Amino acid sequence: MRKSIYLGMKLEENKNPDEIPDKPHPNCKCWIEVSEENDNKDDLCDCWKFYDEIEEMIGDLQSLEEEMESEQNDIIIFLDSLNKNIKEYIQNEINNLIDCFNKIATFIEAIKIFKSNFEQLLNTQNGAYDKYYHAKANCEATQLGHNGEKAAEFLSNSKEQFDIYVKSFLQAIKTKQSYKDEILKKVIDGEDDQKANYEGRQMGKNFPNGICGDMLEYKKPKQNIKVSK
Repeated sequence: MRKSIYLGMKLEENKNPDEIPDKPHPNCKCWIEVSEENDNKDDLCDCWKFYDEIEEMIGDLQSLEEEMESEQNDIIIFLDSLNKNIKEYIQNEINNLIDCFNKIATFIEAIKIFKSNFEQLLNTQNGAYDKYYHAKANCEATQLGHNGEKAAEFLSNSKEQFDIYVKSFLQAIKTKQSYKDEILKKVIDGEDDQKANYEGRQMGKNFPNGICGDMLEYKKPKQNIKVSK
């Protein structure tokens, strides 16, 4: 503890309490103030520097937090985009599979239609109904839709190719006729079959809800009616 001694308004010096003269003394214009001083300057607290550093650290942490939030948003956007692309890819693959299954199912149904009409033709035991059932099978298959039409066209073309090259060969062996002549016969007959096939597909496309058997009634052979006298 030290006491400052002021003469008038001016600080003269710092003295120990024992050195302070009695008051009043001649020409006394002094007063006494007590001040606390720490002679050890190393113990002085520079708290403001500490707080400045703390504030700087807080600012850095806030900046880092903002950057992390920004990165997090970018990651979320990326994951959303990735998930969207994955979902679209999976959905497209599912749609492709469904479309494939639908085509297979339609093709199988078209085969059933062709088989049914072929059996009906056999039951008539009359080859004159051949073109009627050709047209009817194509008409009913085409009414299944676009895939049905394509299936009918494929089955019809395949059947005619089989008749021309395979059945002609077998017929030539059976009848001992020229293979070339048998092929020519099948080509001519195949052209008529293909006309009936095309006509049936057009009928099925134009009248998807019609009854093909009734609409193609005119393709049946005309019956000769004998009138008894």
